[in-house]
Amino acid sequence: MADPSVMNPRLFINNVPSLDRLIALEFGRVDDGYFPRDFDRVAEDVWLYNRPGTSEPIGFSVTSISEFDLAGAESDVIWRGPKFDSPTLGLVDASIGATIGKVVARFGPEPTLNRVYFEHAAGTDGDEAIHAWRMCLECGDAMAHFGLGCELLTAGEVREAYEHLRYYVSIAPVIAWNWRWYGAAAEAIGNTAEARKAYLQAVKLCEEYCQEETDAPERLAALGSS
Repeated sequence: MADPSVMNPRLFINNVPSLDRLIALEFGRVDDGYFPRDFDRVAEDVWLYNRPGTSEPIGFSVTSISEFDLAGAESDVIWRGPKFDSPTLGLVDASIGATIGKVVARFGPEPTLNRVYFEHAAGTDGDEAIHAWRMCLECGDAMAHFGLGCELLTAGEVREAYEHLRYYVSIAPVIAWNWRWYGAAAEAIGNTAEARKAYLQAVKLCEEYCQEETDAPERLAALGSS
């Protein structure tokens, strides 16, 4: 029986067969824009994520989940390491291994519902995409903030787009394109000072982490020095 005084991270289960991945992170977290120092490889194809700037585990991910040999996994971290609660699976105080086993048994090659909406939204645009992104977000997938924000901005719903994109950089701060889109939304609502800071951060991240270049430099130049 779990000690009720000990609060384990509550995981959001994101089963992604199209990428052959399982992402199990604390609710509200996303597998996007993490500093390298905040996650560790603890077994073949298994990565443990820590709360940013700490050594406190907040979840894990598994690549090549369809080929993962749970019976042969001998890593102490998988079986005797950090414990998590997974409300969707009915698990309390469960190891990484126990969680993986329950996901495979429950979902197998089927995606979680959030991912159904995610992939539908990513494959369309306009009102249909906005609706699907909203459904994905309502399923609990925080990555939908980005897709929804971008679609809303394209549709001219700039205030709501700004809110979602501003929030997204707070949980995924290490991706240049996240800052570029946030800057565009800030610019669209007339906050040029905030837009300039966002574009500068996009440029900085590209330089520091050799990421895909954005059009943030051109947008900065268009804003001028005022």
